[in-house]
Amino acid sequence: MNKHIIFSILLALVAVSGWAQKVWNNPGYRNEPHGFQFDVNEVEFLPDETVLHITVRNHPNAKFSFGKGTVLKTEDDKSYPIISAKKTREEETDLTLDTHIPIPESGKTDVALHFQPLPQDVRQFDLVEGYARNFFKIWDITDPTYKQQASLFNSSWRNVETGEWAISLFNDYAVYNNKVWQYEKKSDKKIVLSSGNDKIAISIGKEKEGKRVFAFDGKKLTLSAITASTITDYPTADETSFNTELKEGNAVVSGWLRYPKEMLQSSLTVEASLGNVATDDYTHHSTQADSLGRFELNVPLVGTQGVSLLIRNGQNKPIDGVSVVLTPGEKYFMLKDYKSSKTLFMGDDARLQNELQSESPSVGYVGFIDNPVSDDSVSVMAQKWIHSYERCVAQSKDFLAQHPNMSKRFRYYIRESQRINVCSQLLMMHYETYSRLLPTNIMQWVEEHSAVDTSLPVNLISGMASMLRYKRECYTWADPRINVLWRRASALLWLESKGMIHLSNEDKVAISQVEKMNREIFTLYTRIKDRRALNDSIQGIEEKYAAYVNVVTKIQVSADYQKAVNTLCVGGEQGIANDIIDSLVTDPLVNSLHRTQILNEYIEHERCALPEELEPYIALIKEPFFRNVITKKNDYYKQLMKEKEAAVNSVLHPSSDVEGLTDGKTIIDKIVEPYRGKIVYLDICGTWCAPCKRKLSESHKLKAELGDYDIVYLYLANRSPEKSWKNVIAEYNLTEPNCVHYNLPADQQHAVEQYVGLTGYPTYRLFDKQGRMHHLNWLDDENLAEFKKKLDALDK
Repeated sequence: MNKHIIFSILLALVAVSGWAQKVWNNPGYRNEPHGFQFDVNEVEFLPDETVLHITVRNHPNAKFSFGKGTVLKTEDDKSYPIISAKKTREEETDLTLDTHIPIPESGKTDVALHFQPLPQDVRQFDLVEGYARNFFKIWDITDPTYKQQASLFNSSWRNVETGEWAISLFNDYAVYNNKVWQYEKKSDKKIVLSSGNDKIAISIGKEKEGKRVFAFDGKKLTLSAITASTITDYPTADETSFNTELKEGNAVVSGWLRYPKEMLQSSLTVEASLGNVATDDYTHHSTQADSLGRFELNVPLVGTQGVSLLIRNGQNKPIDGVSVVLTPGEKYFMLKDYKSSKTLFMGDDARLQNELQSESPSVGYVGFIDNPVSDDSVSVMAQKWIHSYERCVAQSKDFLAQHPNMSKRFRYYIRESQRINVCSQLLMMHYETYSRLLPTNIMQWVEEHSAVDTSLPVNLISGMASMLRYKRECYTWADPRINVLWRRASALLWLESKGMIHLSNEDKVAISQVEKMNREIFTLYTRIKDRRALNDSIQGIEEKYAAYVNVVTKIQVSADYQKAVNTLCVGGEQGIANDIIDSLVTDPLVNSLHRTQILNEYIEHERCALPEELEPYIALIKEPFFRNVITKKNDYYKQLMKEKEAAVNSVLHPSSDVEGLTDGKTIIDKIVEPYRGKIVYLDICGTWCAPCKRKLSESHKLKAELGDYDIVYLYLANRSPEKSWKNVIAEYNLTEPNCVHYNLPADQQHAVEQYVGLTGYPTYRLFDKQGRMHHLNWLDDENLAEFKKKLDALDK
């Protein structure tokens, strides 16, 4: 045989034997299988493939599979797709990709996963089935000879003396002193870090019992490895109290989202969501992370506040989040490491933020009631919530016994969070009872557990505002004056007992029958879920009792009844609520909170300044900060129409345009007719409707996106007082030349809503250039690409 051929064959055999001999036995790795445990026993590097021999563990019959999209990802971000999962050894199990098989009775099974061949010099890689929560991921599968250095540059360290997070070292970057740093020099004994003009040299001692001595520019600190996903236990107790000052200011939250590149490419944003106890609303502030995942966010606060930090992907869907407590003037740094599931904080007041990430007990969700039910059903659900709360309190006691150094602020935070949460859940149920009140025993339990602790910041727990509102509603709706104001038949007997009206026997029979009618209608809501069938049944009952309703209505429009309303209900619902709070709530701060919420509710609902009879209540708000909140808001609406009256009047259209018309289709055709040849975007909304106002406040963004289309924006207001209607138009700048506004009489508005097939508020419809109607879902415009396709189809 030719010597050259023989030599070539020998070289090939050596190469093959070299590949076959490269095997990692018991490599390093970290699991993220969510229920499954993977043991990576061996990695074979062959010329045409890389094979992972893995033991999969879980309880018997638990089903698993590996998807066809599974890849190996190397440190240079290259992907090596899976080829098959055929067994290569007798003890292994054959798998078909994307096909589930059960774990055998032994609780484990061995498999072989075949991938396109990895480079021969690779030292570390990941196995990734996908990035959703339920996909399998095995991180940092590492050459055993590289384990020690690899583990150092994938580690986080805390100060042994203080317990605070001091530094994290990764292959690509490091975190130190509230910043992400680059490596200028990197070894397992010394690193040099740089960030802009800053530079620091750090010597690293050998690891001994999980500890190392780090010297930061010569200053030595003993650090211990952070092995858990959070820092829960600090070496000393902390009895620091919360700062309760009501002071406006910004906190700065910066950090690093150490996420896979595939996730960072989707333009991640960090959003701070926080409630305001005085105005009972939420504000949202966001910033976009850069290509490495770094971000900085300024968060406006009113005193120390509980804040939710949400991480959203490019589709604006939340993919992660944490709860924190921020204080004006302070700076925080957060690391979210996707691979290790670590969430760590450094900077000002980092201890509390780290403690809040611990897996402390929370009140278990037991369900909710979203339709009218009997008081007995409310009691049953309420007892479930109470039992869940009591279990949580017992579990919290055990948790704190196991972690005795948890700070005082953490202990108070979880206590408040648990009780405010359960009280809110219980109080919400009053909406679904016939009387709009909770059963007496449940309300008593709430009273015993819902007192406001004024030694804590009022904005500490975001649910506090809602709880106060629900509680106040229960107080208010238990007052007979509210039945007078709302013209309920049951109020007539109470007014007669007060000597304010006179009732005949015939009147009393009618009142009894109307009450019977109302209960029958309430029962229908508990039984019938189909909206059309429900409306038909209600109409039948109302027709049956119509004669009695007429008798009651005559009493309610009488001069004596109106005199009673004017005497008892000064200031309307807000006036009654203020009187009740003044008699029940003596603490100045809590009293101020209630009064502020009451007046704010009127302004928000009506979208206008307080009427004369309510304005004096501003002076009764004892807390200056809250009094200033309402004063500013009231002054804003006083000034609003003065500045924009001409612009608003230019887009208002009189209902006389459709005077005398009663058919819904005829009315809408008459309104749309002048705009033939254009697309008409119909928005049926109400000044009383919170989702409507939210969409209106953001409508300028949609209009900017649709600037290339010839669109008329037609707004029909439902049951909206004229002053509120005009203020909403002014506030949200709905005064462009292509805006058209109508505030039709109730019967005409109802006819239009029936014709278009109203589905709630807001309801949207499109009319093409020929005036033909097309249906829209109320969220269709939030998928802009699809929405433009609908417009393109009409723009012909």
